[in-house]
Amino acid sequence: MDIRYKTFPGKINTTLADRTVVELRRAYYSAVSYIDSLVGEILDKLVELGLENQTIISFLGDHGFQLGEHGEWKKMTNFELATRIPLMIHIPGSTDHGIITDRLVEAVDLYPTLIDAAGLPSITLCSENDPTWTTLCTEGTSLMTLVANQEAQWKTAAFSQGGVHICRVANGDLTWEN
Repeated sequence: MDIRYKTFPGKINTTLADRTVVELRRAYYSAVSYIDSLVGEILDKLVELGLENQTIISFLGDHGFQLGEHGEWKKMTNFELATRIPLMIHIPGSTDHGIITDRLVEAVDLYPTLIDAAGLPSITLCSENDPTWTTLCTEGTSLMTLVANQEAQWKTAAFSQGGVHICRVANGDLTWEN
């Protein structure tokens, strides 16, 4: 179901009929279930091929989504619900028994993590002060430190941008920048 066809103007303080809300949420959760089944097929194929213990697997989404919370039916906000994403990584021999941490991580951390987990040479951090072109750098931090120690000292802030506003969360405080 596409919300554009539900006569929803998208203006502040606009609500949808309860039946429409149920239909939209059902469609969203159906899509999530379908993706879940496809991921299962991929993982089953890795087992069938005997590759599950030599394959680094990462799964992430590009954004959260509001399903009517705050009157929003979209992703382009900086409400906490829309800034959270699924991020799961399996690194054979390192995460076999699962790891859970409450530390802040960002999507930009995935690239240096995969490089690190694969044993490839590290990627340098991009310079904040040098505007010259860097051929290869990262703004992320490898999560391998957290894989080894889920209580390790870590980032105190994560950044999100939706539209033209930047939201910064640091030590539980929320600030906005234009």
